[in-house]
Amino acid sequence: MDDQNLQTEIKRINFSHKHTQTDPIILRRQFAITFKQILFIIFMIIGSIILYIDIQARLNIRLNNLLHDARKCNQDYEFQKCDLNLPVQRKYCDQLERCMIINWDQQSSIELSAIMGEIFEQFFDKLSFRSYMFLLIPFLLLVILIIKCL
Repeated sequence: MDDQNLQTEIKRINFSHKHTQTDPIILRRQFAITFKQILFIIFMIIGSIILYIDIQARLNIRLNNLLHDARKCNQDYEFQKCDLNLPVQRKYCDQLERCMIINWDQQSSIELSAIMGEIFEQFFDKLSFRSYMFLLIPFLLLVILIIKCL
């Protein structure tokens, strides 16, 4: 009786261990999916860095142009001798004063918005009608699905 109990116990242990073992083929498939996900994340990080560098370069160019314009206004202000407050030059000198004063936080936000608009415009200009439909139809189906679920 002890031998028989021992053998059934061994069968039960082998049976339970058999179900906990993993198949090497499944592990390879999971590794391949994980590897693809890691590659996707790496490419997304690289793409984000390239996009960030491009946006920063464009923003620096625009802000340098604004700084150049402000300096030119300052030179014109000094050349026109606006410090004397002559009534004839009042209107022109007021324009030069406004040109010299730049709110950098506000201006950088405006320029950043313009740059993002340009980037999206350049992206969508390259797309054909067929590509628009390829992007639009799944989006519309998703919206309809969300509306029906609500």
